[in-house]
Amino acid sequence: MWELVDFVAGDITRIDDLYKAFEGVDTVFHTVSPAVSLDTKPSESLLYAVNVLGTQNVIEACIRVGVRQLIYTSSASVVFDGTALHHVDETQAYPAKHLDPYSETKAEAERCVLEANGRKGLLTVSLRPSGLFGPHDTTAWPGFLKVAREGKSRVLIGDGTNQFDWSYIENVAQAHLLAMDRLTEGSPVAGSSYFITNDEPTLFWSMADYVYSSYGYPKTNVHLPYFIMLQVCILLELIALLLGWFGFKWTPIFNRFRCANSAMNRTFSIEKAKKELGYKPHITLEEAKERTLKWFKENRR
Repeated sequence: MWELVDFVAGDITRIDDLYKAFEGVDTVFHTVSPAVSLDTKPSESLLYAVNVLGTQNVIEACIRVGVRQLIYTSSASVVFDGTALHHVDETQAYPAKHLDPYSETKAEAERCVLEANGRKGLLTVSLRPSGLFGPHDTTAWPGFLKVAREGKSRVLIGDGTNQFDWSYIENVAQAHLLAMDRLTEGSPVAGSSYFITNDEPTLFWSMADYVYSSYGYPKTNVHLPYFIMLQVCILLELIALLLGWFGFKWTPIFNRFRCANSAMNRTFSIEKAKKELGYKPHITLEEAKERTLKWFKENRR
């Protein structure tokens, strides 16, 4: 398969690189973003440069060279401000303030993409996966494994009853291809956003327990109250801010976003994607977990 692919090295913050990459292209899938995990903590300036300025470059390059379709990989976190989300749909407004720069910059980038729809013939759409995981995952599963290997697998935040929507990578890829097929002039897809999930809300900590037990680690059974942990995160972020004033750079591993993401309900309706994209997740959550586990055990130690 790879012999059919042309690889072009470039920098999303350099628009000339994008002109070269997009020349003769009909459709651009914009999936670029710095990864945010327990091991990777990109700075706010990097997130803004890539997610916002880089996306603006992508839009301008698409228009300049005559690209017809721009499909943006956004995130369900664009509507998350730390409060519970119960089966929300695309009418959910962006929050007045996000908890973290990743969500904030992804939301700003999404706005740019959707506002660009119709500019000089460019058609745009934004897809919002929630809890993306699968083979080659660099965030969710590696995060669970890091916690387990540090001897902290028994600990969970909150009462453990919070529901969460996960999205398997192949289902999300399928949604992108469906968006490409349905993104035509005059269609409801043009200029729209869509939540994409496996459509199987489950307990957030059940995914962690699946990973822990699959590697022989204890499952979660020690509850840390959400409110107390939230105050701890606020304190850590204040300390980081104070250190920054004195020239010391430090980013806490755990912050308000991760705390809320682990303890609050976060479920989304995909009815709009089903109706307008024809999306239906073809790989179940159970099969997705099995495939991901197989890949991790064969490729990661």
